[in-house]
Amino acid sequence: MGKRQTESGTIHFADYRKTLGVELVYGYQITHAFTRHTHRTLGFGLVEQGVRLYSCLGESYQITPGQFFVIPPNSEHSCSTVNRQPHTYRLLLLSNDVLQASGLISDEYNYICKQLVISNTDAYNRLRQLHDKLDSDETEFIKKSLLLSIVGYLFENYIEAPIKVELSSYHYENIKMIQKFIEANYAACFSLEDVAQLAHISPYHLLRLFSQIVGIPPHVYQQQVRIRQAKQLLSQGSSIFDTAMSTGFADQSHFTKVFKRMVGITPGEYKVSFRFRRGFNPAEV
Repeated sequence: MGKRQTESGTIHFADYRKTLGVELVYGYQITHAFTRHTHRTLGFGLVEQGVRLYSCLGESYQITPGQFFVIPPNSEHSCSTVNRQPHTYRLLLLSNDVLQASGLISDEYNYICKQLVISNTDAYNRLRQLHDKLDSDETEFIKKSLLLSIVGYLFENYIEAPIKVELSSYHYENIKMIQKFIEANYAACFSLEDVAQLAHISPYHLLRLFSQIVGIPPHVYQQQVRIRQAKQLLSQGSSIFDTAMSTGFADQSHFTKVFKRMVGITPGEYKVSFRFRRGFNPAEV
């Protein structure tokens, strides 16, 4: 992540355009006034501390913590503080190419934002957590899945009408095929686009269909399969490090974090507890 220190606060930049099609901006204790300008891409911003004055499309808004705002592409806008009091904000800029390739928009799409400032705690928290995930050590498959899932949610509620998908036997067969692919390749490194191509649908529609039919998104399903296999290996005496590497995790630390989140205890604690549970088959859980 790049960093720019100014007299009016600190701004961090993270460029994931080549891998995820997004840019992240984190402005800490900012008092700088950003004069009128435009972005070529769609942006979602949020305020964590203080108040941000946002002017766009002839209207001005005072955005407070818990609110987030939409910046339409190629729309002139300005941002500043109120009475030069510092504020902290985050900004997510989305590539149009990625939105088109993911199936969220068409080539002829013109953005129609229902509202520019939104007060919704659930949506705010999802957007805030997305920043942490995109800047974490999670796999690209997980990051892209979370990105499209959350941005799709924002599109449906604040950018365009929801897309209704009527399920058919063809959809069920496709998702069953994707499940089998993930189960057979759970430790491999593949992208959301790779999986979507197998089903001959866009990545975003894959996420919607998979969640509708299976109940969870494909990246969570992959993690469940990985952890299920990891429990089997640990029960057979495999070391934590070897288990992490065998099941596709980047390192032992990341494996331990995911394992505890999904199982409730660490891999080490699981190995100890398993010694006292004879006859237990972890593959059945």
